[in-house]
Amino acid sequence: MSQSSLVTRQWWANESNYTKGRTDTIHGIVIHHAASTSLDSVGQAFSQWGRNGSAHYGVCGTQIHQYVREEDCAWHCGDWAGNNCTIGIETVNSTGAPTWLVSEESFNTLAKLCADIAKRNGLGRVKFGPDDVYPTLSAHRDWSATYCPGDYLYNRMNELANRINEINYPSKPRLEYTKFEKAVTYITTRDTHLYDFGYSKASDLVQIKNYAKGDKIDIYAKCENVSIGKTFLMTEYSYAKGLTNGFKEDAMEVYKAPEPAPEPTPEPVPSGDGDPDNPRGMSDEDYKKFLKDLEKIQKKAKEEKAMIPMSNKTYDILKIVAIVILPLVQALYVGLSKIWGFGFGTEIDQTIQLIVAAINTILGVALVKSSSDYHKDK
Repeated sequence: MSQSSLVTRQWWANESNYTKGRTDTIHGIVIHHAASTSLDSVGQAFSQWGRNGSAHYGVCGTQIHQYVREEDCAWHCGDWAGNNCTIGIETVNSTGAPTWLVSEESFNTLAKLCADIAKRNGLGRVKFGPDDVYPTLSAHRDWSATYCPGDYLYNRMNELANRINEINYPSKPRLEYTKFEKAVTYITTRDTHLYDFGYSKASDLVQIKNYAKGDKIDIYAKCENVSIGKTFLMTEYSYAKGLTNGFKEDAMEVYKAPEPAPEPTPEPVPSGDGDPDNPRGMSDEDYKKFLKDLEKIQKKAKEEKAMIPMSNKTYDILKIVAIVILPLVQALYVGLSKIWGFGFGTEIDQTIQLIVAAINTILGVALVKSSSDYHKDK
């Protein structure tokens, strides 16, 4: 027969206060109050020779003391049959008479100890049954004429039974699963844990493994634990194996890979340095655009049949400008560009050349269209 692993101290009772061995198997648990606000006073009393009384365990706050082994028969019920088939627990009071209150911390520890005893001894779901032949949970006053364990604790016996059963047989949580179409990479936004979330109370969640902020994890599904109002993200392994393991959704976010830096635009490579019609070294693309624009201007000038009414003197001046001055200016500009690197930049140089070519074209057309009138006046 095992003993409770929850015990914080073993303070054995004097052999004059209990019977070694049992004449019956363990069928239930009997609750007492200590009629004292000191747990040590209980151990001291049971360790004295001739006390003629004892219990198996004592509870106060988070402390659990053991006085008699479970395979032995403590004298606690005031009833020999009851002593032989039960385990007795003394619960230290937080106040004295007449209320004999018990702190909530002591009550919680009492429930945990009773659940441990019931589980190890195969009592199943316990029930507060003072009139049962073999009650799984009862109080001292149910076995003999005594006020123990006081009205406060006695009135909470049904609550104690429910608390014990909830520990040993927790209600199943309501879980709603959603499978993703494909894996989604998440990243932790804070230090967090992988949890076993298969519980109906948030306080019962179990931390399985620690994860640091910034960890990336592939998620295949999520599960909403409706009972506690939390959603958990699950890996492929947990989902496929049917494990209730996952990460709290509010501790993660979808991972977004940083966008690559844009590559710098390469400078156009000049390819026409040896072309006399392309003295500034335009790229092939820019040069083709230049020729195309020039062709459009020439075509437009011919279609519109530009005609400039002018006197003979004006005609002679424009002719000199078109035939002598503009080509000289263009040649001089090209020469300066070639010899001394003179220029305003590729785009401005292209514009200047385009304007000069356009003026040349317009003057040429105008002079041709006006030549008949010029010779007529002559």
